[in-house]
Amino acid sequence: MLTSDNRNVKKINYLSYIRAIACIAIIVLHTVNSALILYEDGITEVQSIVSRSVVYCMMFAVPVFVMVTGALLLQKEKQITLKLVFRKYILRVFLALLIFSVLFSLFDTVMNKDGAGAGFLLRGLWNTLTGRGWAHMWYLYLLIGLYLMLIFYRAAANHVSEKEYRYLLLVYTIFLSVLPILDIWNVKVGFYIHTATIYPFYLFAGYAIVKGKIKIQNWLCVLLMVIGIAGLIASGVWNKVDLRVSYSNLLSYSSIFVLLLSTGLFSLFKNNFADKLKITKKAIDHRTTVFEEKKPNVVGRVLLELDRCSFGVYLIHMIFLRLVLRYWQINPFTFGSPVLIFAGIVIAVLLVSYGVTFLLKLIPGVRRIL
Repeated sequence: MLTSDNRNVKKINYLSYIRAIACIAIIVLHTVNSALILYEDGITEVQSIVSRSVVYCMMFAVPVFVMVTGALLLQKEKQITLKLVFRKYILRVFLALLIFSVLFSLFDTVMNKDGAGAGFLLRGLWNTLTGRGWAHMWYLYLLIGLYLMLIFYRAAANHVSEKEYRYLLLVYTIFLSVLPILDIWNVKVGFYIHTATIYPFYLFAGYAIVKGKIKIQNWLCVLLMVIGIAGLIASGVWNKVDLRVSYSNLLSYSSIFVLLLSTGLFSLFKNNFADKLKITKKAIDHRTTVFEEKKPNVVGRVLLELDRCSFGVYLIHMIFLRLVLRYWQINPFTFGSPVLIFAGIVIAVLLVSYGVTFLLKLIPGVRRIL
């Protein structure tokens, strides 16, 4: 599947499928959440609960992005050095962060009619440093942080036994996802591990699932997803009803329910769309491994193309969402069929963002960033 020559690494289609679906989920999440931020005061309680439930159920997107990153970059067959990390991975994300922070600052200046001048440039640079730019840019800071530690994550992933690897995931789960739930009842646990966020868990989990260190059967994948979705919806509803208690630990990316939903979905795709080991006489005679390749159908080819532009779509889509929801003041909740309006906005933003990214990738210098 993956060779030692990075240029000849075979594309793993099912990882592209799930990353494309995560890209769509991000747009759904941001569309509904942005509409809630702008127009929640004028909607019914039922609309608020349903909308928030949709947002929570789309929260698998970022964990899945990170899991795909782990599945691809932690493999020992892929040659990665510190020089490559900085020149290829970190530089690309940093340039995207810098350029788009300035562009978003310019966009705000123009749309808010703040006047001419270079103020947008200084503001964009300041936002890059402080992380005070558009909210969805936080993911780029996350990527840079993971890349900075990638060499050490790879060492951990490839030099421990499967038992020790599962132990690592269990420790992350208990200390960064399960124990924080006790905060709901004001129980502060004194024990902790020296790590800051849940995201390395997703990095390691993606690699573990792809390499077969963790095997989750289809029925259990579905059960994990059902528990995750049900838990997120229930937590969201209860958070709306009981204002005395904060349920943020159940509604964040470290939530045990997000963890279950993300790992279940990721494993389900791996189980059903990965190339299968094919035993042939020729393979046995030559002591080689042969995989029966699952060729993509029409939907698969569409997802592959979307995945090719997914980073650009992630960066750009918020421009069009801001235009539609904030500046054009289209309130989906005021229409007779809000679901259809939301679906229309999501599809339109997805297509336009993809189209813009596709065109930008035709420019040689820009292609290396997007």
